[in-house]
Amino acid sequence: MKKPEAVDTLLRKLHGKKHLIVGNHDRVKDVHNWTSIRDNAAITVDGHALYLYHYPLREWPHMWRGTLHLYGHVHGNLQPLPGSMEVSSDVWGGKPVQIADMMSARQPFDAEYEQNHRRPLRLRAWE
Repeated sequence: MKKPEAVDTLLRKLHGKKHLIVGNHDRVKDVHNWTSIRDNAAITVDGHALYLYHYPLREWPHMWRGTLHLYGHVHGNLQPLPGSMEVSSDVWGGKPVQIADMMSARQPFDAEYEQNHRRPLRLRAWE
């Protein structure tokens, strides 16, 4: 929500390569020298499979194979599903987060529980 120049100044202070997963307020695409600009990404960091998307999803690629979905957008106002986590600065004290911290805070899927207790939603019976 800051002016592009302010975002550029902040990003230049951060070490490493910066990749932009485009969100609804992003107006800084051309300001900073981004390594990549994408709508979503499937990446691996320190052996952890991650699916990155600005919005929280109910399902994402390879979710049942342990891929963690990282998202933003909701500013701490949505309980995450197991296997997903908000990584907005709002919920992490305004500072970058290490992958080890994310992994220790996540709620993993319990595939056996989900398989035995999850019921499909049926609003109407088939005729």
